[in-house]
Amino acid sequence: MISKVKNKIASFIAIRKFARKQVTEKSFDKFFSNSKEVLIILPNNTNKLSLEIVELIRFIVIHKKKLFVIHKNILKNYLPMDYEYASLTIRDTDKTKLGLPTTELTKKVKKYTFDLVIDLNTETDIFASAISNIPLANFRIGFVKSKSDLFYNYQIPCEINHEKSHRNLLNSLRMF
Repeated sequence: MISKVKNKIASFIAIRKFARKQVTEKSFDKFFSNSKEVLIILPNNTNKLSLEIVELIRFIVIHKKKLFVIHKNILKNYLPMDYEYASLTIRDTDKTKLGLPTTELTKKVKKYTFDLVIDLNTETDIFASAISNIPLANFRIGFVKSKSDLFYNYQIPCEINHEKSHRNLLNSLRMF
């Protein structure tokens, strides 16, 4: 009961503080090929990591994009070591009691600029949705989930298998 109320409050605050008004007439023509700096928010647990995520990272690096990854410390061991990218490790202290980004974390992320933000969480995660809206990026990609239309301007349908969802995202990026 308390967690439901906490989640509703967190969702309300995240929408008011982090959600950006979506521009309805935005052209997605070549949005990936024209992007220079890309932020990826990795899933929160190792069970959601897949070869498709590594392929997505490889795809971005091969296309000479400057890559920045936000992840939990436990995921660091699963990331590819043969690619150059910057990363920010999220600690438990980077979340407020409601599960939103702290002011310190918000300031850290605001220091960077990105053309494209990709949230790889296939399940509703208000923390990741809020982080994806901190930088002033023209394009924010996420998966269809609860209230995702308030946080992302390009959404990929979620499949039962998260690996298939990540593969669909990679295939979508290949078109642009």
